[in-house]
Formats: sequence, structure tokens, C-alpha cells
Amino acid sequence: MRNFFIFTLFLAVTFGVYGQVSVGRSSIGPFKDFRKGEYDLIKSKHTIFVVDDFSVADFDKIAKGVWTITPYTVVTRAIFENDREKYITESNAIMLVEGYVRTVTSSSGMTTEYVYVNYGYFYPTDIKKNKKNELKYDRNEIASVFLSGDSATMWELIRTANFGDLNKMYNYRLGYFKNYLQYINDLLRDKDYAFAYDKSYDKKEIKALATATLYVPDYMKTKSVWGYKDEERANPDELFKKYDFKYQFIDDATLNEKILAGGKEDFYYLMYTRVNGQKIISVINGRTGKIIYKDYQTMSYSIKPKDLSELSSAID
Repeated sequence: MRNFFIFTLFLAVTFGVYGQVSVGRSSIGPFKDFRKGEYDLIKSKHTIFVVDDFSVADFDKIAKGVWTITPYTVVTRAIFENDREKYITESNAIMLVEGYVRTVTSSSGMTTEYVYVNYGYFYPTDIKKNKKNELKYDRNEIASVFLSGDSATMWELIRTANFGDLNKMYNYRLGYFKNYLQYINDLLRDKDYAFAYDKSYDKKEIKALATATLYVPDYMKTKSVWGYKDEERANPDELFKKYDFKYQFIDDATLNEKILAGGKEDFYYLMYTRVNGQKIISVINGRTGKIIYKDYQTMSYSIKPKDLSELSSAID
């Protein structure tokens, strides 16, 4: 029974390669759009960016170029935790990495635990202290980016309940964070929203891939075997046997340098994420941060040739 519980927990874990972004009042469960007037309320806040493994100077550099909807301050995790009362106020909105477990009990009484590691954006209300002099507040979600890593990293998370070394996460890189901020900023600016569990693509921009090269991060050369270990693909190009356009594998550092460099030319990269046994295939414009394609599927662990075939059809 214990082994069955661990296996069930693992199948439910947030696990994947790219942190798909939700912008709205709910990143899990049924989607909830913002309430009337809430976009303007969010824009009236002062954003606190809490950084863990990035320097304040490096994060400030990317935020300065893309974050326009609110004034902001960048602080380290230590500074934030040591003076929470200063930062957790109703005039602020907080963006930080957080981990939590969501427990769901079925009608038969069986419980399943879902583990999440997210880059979350929220604003606190009804702030008060409990009997232990700890701050308690209502957490009003604005946006969320799912973070995840390889099998070993996620198994460590389950065994230790320690969210560990964030640098081991596939999608915890400064370039990717630049794109996250761009995407969230622009949706809120335009009073728009997004949901991770969705199928959609930009019919106009997707046509750019008919001539542009699709960049593919090197770690897609590995695949998960039954959700519990990773192995190298014997022939990674087999993934693209049904993709009719140009693509190029690229190492993670080079791709992130390309994102951070900016420039005036659009370029596109492929990512996929698995969230609790659900798979999302994404194509991102590395210059603007816009997600121009996403395909949501359930009970599917690894990216497959048919996924690239569907992308190819969308481009056609």
C-alpha cells in the first residue's frame, strides 16, 4: 500500500520542461478570469520580485526592459523573509517561487497529493497575525508559472519535501524568466488572460515557422520512461520525422543568451511541460515572450512525433 501511494503521488506530481503560464485567478482547477475592476487594481500595486538563485542586479536588468505595468522592487529571499511585514502589505503584489501540496479526496475516500513548484504572482488582502504572531492573509492569484525538472530532481522533492536547488529545474533560467515577465506584463496591460490547460495558437504568427528555424533545447534529447526515470533518446531527430519545417537543437545556455540579447528579430523555441500527468506543447517567441502555440493533452508523459506533426499542421 505504501509503494502504491508513492507511485500514485509521483504520477500526480508537477513534472516537465517548460513552465507554462496562467494569468487569471486560478492556475489549477477550473479557470477563473479576473473580477470587474481587478486589472486596474493590480496595476495600482507595487510589485515585489523575490529572487533566489539570481542576483538582484541581473534580475533588475531584465525587469527594467520588460516590466511596465507597475513600479517594482527586487529583493533577495533572505531580505524578504526577514522583514515580511514590510513587504506583505495591501499596497504590494508579490512574485516569488513557492512550493505546495494540494490534497484531493475522492467520493470513495481515496486521497491524492499534487505537488507544485510555481513562480507565483499574487496580492495579499485581509492581512492579520495569528496567535503565534505569524502573518496570515488571503492570497489573490494573478499569474503562475509551473517550474519542473528531471526525474531525479522531482523524486528528491517527493522524498524530502524540500524544493531544493532551483538551478536543477529545467526552466529556471534568467532568459526564460525574461519571457515569463514579458508575457504576464503584456497580458495584464491589455486586460487579457491565459490558461495553462488550453489548446490554442496564433493563426497569424504561427505562419512565421514556415520559414523560421524552430529552436529545440538540448534536454529534449532525453525522455521519461514511465514517469520515473530519464534516458537519452537513441535518435532525437526521430521526434521531427513528421515536422515539415526547419528546426535546430540548441543547448540551454546558448538559447538563454539569445533570449537575453534581445534584438529586433523574432525567433522561436519549442518547450513542453507535464503537469500532473498532463502534457502541454508550446512554441514561444523568444523576443517578445509570447506563447504562440500550445497543445494540451492528458495522460501523456513524453513529447512524441505526433505532437510535432500537429504543430506542423497548424503552421500549414
